[in-house]
Amino acid sequence: IHHPSPHIAATSYGLEPYRVAYLESFSLTLAAEEELELAERLHLSAGVSYDAQWLLAFKERRLLAYADAYRAGGRSSLAGTRDGLNPVVGAVYAGRAGWWRVQGSLARKTRFPTLGEYAKIDSLHDRGLKPERIYSGSAGVDLDLGGESLNWRADYYYTAVLDRIEKIAGGAEPPV
Repeated sequence: IHHPSPHIAATSYGLEPYRVAYLESFSLTLAAEEELELAERLHLSAGVSYDAQWLLAFKERRLLAYADAYRAGGRSSLAGTRDGLNPVVGAVYAGRAGWWRVQGSLARKTRFPTLGEYAKIDSLHDRGLKPERIYSGSAGVDLDLGGESLNWRADYYYTAVLDRIEKIAGGAEPPV
């Protein structure tokens, strides 16, 4: 098996850890939430956040090996290169005052690829890197069995991640 010398590899691929020389982005998060008391024992909260990411500058490496480096496409729902609306709702119902309470929540969140994740992609390894969409929910029951001295609580949590960004730690392989 013939391996190129380190000098030839460095000349062909460079010594920099990323496939691009410079990346710049702008991220924005705006959020609003409101809590409502629908009845004496029922409280609701609802909100939404808008998350967006714009890639402002992208300078690829000058070497031929990375001449066609990755550029994020304009897959937006409202504006920018990447964006998403993320709702959140919550409810608390207090049954018999001071005895028991039920609560729950549902939420969605968007996680954009980092600049380091973008920078490791070239067109040869471009597998359509998308933002992660994280859906989560929780539900719980709280029983007050003995004033402040004895309390029993049970909670259930669920999380699902779509378009998860996978990386091999320490490897040169770009994220997928």
